[in-house]
Amino acid sequence: QKYPDIDFYADTVNNAASVFETKRFDIICLFNSFYGFRNQAQALRALQAVAKEEGQLAIFDYSDLSGDTANPLIRTTNTSSHPFVPIDLNTIEAMLTSTGWTLSSIVDLSNEYAAWYQDLMSKLVENKAEVQQTFGTAHFDSAHQTYARIIDAINKGLLGGVIIYAAKSAR
Repeated sequence: QKYPDIDFYADTVNNAASVFETKRFDIICLFNSFYGFRNQAQALRALQAVAKEEGQLAIFDYSDLSGDTANPLIRTTNTSSHPFVPIDLNTIEAMLTSTGWTLSSIVDLSNEYAAWYQDLMSKLVENKAEVQQTFGTAHFDSAHQTYARIIDAINKGLLGGVIIYAAKSAR
C-alpha cells in the first residue's frame, strides 16, 4: 500500500454527504471531472455540504469558449449517457452562488491545456504499438479520435481550460 495514511473512496459526487458522514474538508479539488457531472448544480450542493465553514473549492476543468458557436464536443445529459459539459464562464458564478459558494477567482489555463493535449497526443502516437497491444486497436483509435477532437476544439477557440476558485458562503 503506497499511501497508508490516505483513505480512498469511490462513489458518485452526489453521495458525498452520506459517504463522508461527519467528515468535513478544508479544500475540495476537482480535476477534469466537473464536465462529466450529470447535474453540476447538484454536485456543487453536495460538495458544499462536506466543506468546512471556511472551505475552499478548486475546479480544474474544461471551459466552453464557443459563445454563440455550437461547440461540437458538448454532449448534454439529455442526449448522452456520458455528458461533456464544460464550464460556461458566463454562468458559473450564478451556479456557484445558488449552491452555497462564492466565486473567488478564475484562472485561464487554455494555453496550458493546448500544450498538455498536444504532448499527450504525441505520446499516444509514439507509443501506438504498445497501447494497441495492451488495450486493442479499437481503444487506441477511440482515444486518438477523442484527443484529436479536443485539440481541434482548443485550436479553434471553442474549448479551453480553467481553474475556478470558490469559498463556502457564510450562512
